[in-house]
Amino acid sequence: MTHSRHPEHETEALRLDRAVEAMEAALRHHAEHWFEAGATPFSNRVLNRGLRADLLETLETHRDKPYFGRLDFRDHLGQSRSVYFGYAHLEVPHGTVLDWRCDLYTLFVSGTARKQSYRVRHTGATHTVELSLKRRLDIQARTLRSITDDVDWRETPVSGPPAVPAQKASETFLINRLAERGDPRLQTIVETLQVDQDAIIRAPAAGLRLVHGVAGSGKTSIAYHRLAYLLYQDHSERRRAEDALVIGPNRLFLGYVRDLLPDLGVRGVVQNTFGDWVWRRMAETNRTLRGPEMVVHGPPLSGVNGRLKGQLRFGTLLERYAARLEQQLDFPAHPLSFPITADGHEERLVLTPFEVRTLHRLALQGGNGTDARRERFLDLGRDHVRKWFRGVFSIRPDTEGALSSLTRSVTARLSRVWPRPDLVRAYTGVFAMEVLQRHGTDLYSADELTGLAAGAPGSATGEDGLSRTVLEPADHAGLHVLNRALYGETPGRYTHIVVDEAQDLAPLELAQLLMSSRPLSMTLVGDTAQSIHAHGGVDDWSELTAQLPADQVHLHVVRRNYRSTREIVGFCNGVLRAVQGPRAVLSEPVDRSGSSPVVRRVSTTAELVGAVRESVLKLQSAGLRNIAVITRTPAAALELAEALNRRQVACRLLEDPDGDVAMKAITGVLVIPAALAKGLEFEGVVVHDASEAAYPGGDARVGALLFVAVSRALHALHVLYVGAPSAFLGDVTGASSQRT
Repeated sequence: MTHSRHPEHETEALRLDRAVEAMEAALRHHAEHWFEAGATPFSNRVLNRGLRADLLETLETHRDKPYFGRLDFRDHLGQSRSVYFGYAHLEVPHGTVLDWRCDLYTLFVSGTARKQSYRVRHTGATHTVELSLKRRLDIQARTLRSITDDVDWRETPVSGPPAVPAQKASETFLINRLAERGDPRLQTIVETLQVDQDAIIRAPAAGLRLVHGVAGSGKTSIAYHRLAYLLYQDHSERRRAEDALVIGPNRLFLGYVRDLLPDLGVRGVVQNTFGDWVWRRMAETNRTLRGPEMVVHGPPLSGVNGRLKGQLRFGTLLERYAARLEQQLDFPAHPLSFPITADGHEERLVLTPFEVRTLHRLALQGGNGTDARRERFLDLGRDHVRKWFRGVFSIRPDTEGALSSLTRSVTARLSRVWPRPDLVRAYTGVFAMEVLQRHGTDLYSADELTGLAAGAPGSATGEDGLSRTVLEPADHAGLHVLNRALYGETPGRYTHIVVDEAQDLAPLELAQLLMSSRPLSMTLVGDTAQSIHAHGGVDDWSELTAQLPADQVHLHVVRRNYRSTREIVGFCNGVLRAVQGPRAVLSEPVDRSGSSPVVRRVSTTAELVGAVRESVLKLQSAGLRNIAVITRTPAAALELAEALNRRQVACRLLEDPDGDVAMKAITGVLVIPAALAKGLEFEGVVVHDASEAAYPGGDARVGALLFVAVSRALHALHVLYVGAPSAFLGDVTGASSQRT
């Protein structure tokens, strides 16, 4: 039940005041006193840098909102219990606040049945309890704003008659929270967790957990909350945050979600794009890796040919190529002669071609990667020199200099026989047609080999006159494969990996991540309906999961849309049906209504800027603060942003996916290309020119881009177009259309 003034409001407010006072007192005490429980001064310092620091941070973080829920029940031993739930474990005057990640919280998420059970993860035991009260406490800035009772089975309930049926109370609470959303940051969903979401979050860590979530289903939130749950230290598995990895689609998106894990009490998790992770990972083994300043990370250049680079067979081709490089050395055709003077006379070390090849053959018998085997080749050469020198001259302090000089000369010559591999140069070399034909005729068709050759990295000359290699996103996985072959496996494995927008992941990219997750523990979330890139990604999850045994893949489909109003969800479903036909996984809306989407036609491109301005001003007058104007291309976004600013509409342009954008840059009025808007959400959305010219109906990839654009809106959606509407708008143009 929800009342403006719940009968127990004063009681709960008093408890909250006392809890905050106790936390303030504890904060002051621990700020002024140090732990002295250690046996030595050193152990005391460790305690204070760890336990005490964590305690101070917990108190500081949660004193404004110590908890958000209360559960009263009779436990399996017949004992009456009353517990509160929050974002961290806390001791308060009226009892204990339990962290939402504890096993008992599943009772708070589950339904309102009087008898329920929960499983203790550590022991595997299942306990049955009798529920008496499930209460939601809306606390903001140390103030109790309202109380919602999902159910009150107490013998002497004081809450009076429910304002809404008990089974609908939690739904009403959820809808109210969704209606209040407007903060551009990705926010926690702990207080409104649904049963299906909680089940995914708490699912076993082993294997690959694949979550197909419709637009607005909260799949990103599920993935991050799952990671926070798996890192919860009260569980038997002692995973560390620094051993976990999050892969996001671009740096802008990672900026959008960067605060969520800290809000959930988790710090230290590495969050990277796949490309950034590859370069960081390669640098751990490749000491000669060309610096980022010598490489240009450009946009997709090879189009659909980029998909050929992302397939597992390209990894096979690269491994064959790397093995061939170890055989294609500059072996001498004639003996190598090295004169040396020691003990007053000159001798000559001779290395025959057979001896050099023997050193090479022995070097190939071990080593982790080409560079390690090359180093073994040089070490064998040094050993040969030392043995020869010992047989000809005695090794004494007065002959050490001669031995060192001879060793350097031989090492330098052998280094010319087997030079250290240059990763980027070697990778560029694989796209030569003769190399592709030698190693890939059984892997690719002739046309595909031609396509691969056309996707070769380019070069660009900077203002400093230096030539730089130009790579595209589709090159990263192949580079990682070749780096592993040349410089060996990267040490260390992640205890859990999360990949967001996983439909953008190529099979070869997943393979690189799989090798870094042993034992296998991964969570992938995405939506194949939002696979928008011609150069990479997948249209069906089987393209990724085929490389794993079926019993290691666990698929969850989340159909409920928590982002948008019922009217916007219906509109987006219409677009999705037009794009995907019977394959479409349609969204199921929550019971939250709003204004119908506005679909407006303008006659000319010149009138379009004015129509966009009108829509933005209308949304602002309705109280919306976070508005996105979404264009088809980055070029259109740049042109439109300049035009709006000339018309006194203050807006910010977001066009760089790899810009590390501060959160304040994702507020106000934004102009953003559709591809970059994927994964984000806004209070209001204006789609700029959804015409057939901009989004031609014959291109499903472009249709997916339009679907991304319209599905970003929380509360209001305006769709504008010039001339004829895109065929992907289908029947939806008639529902609430305007024509000017």
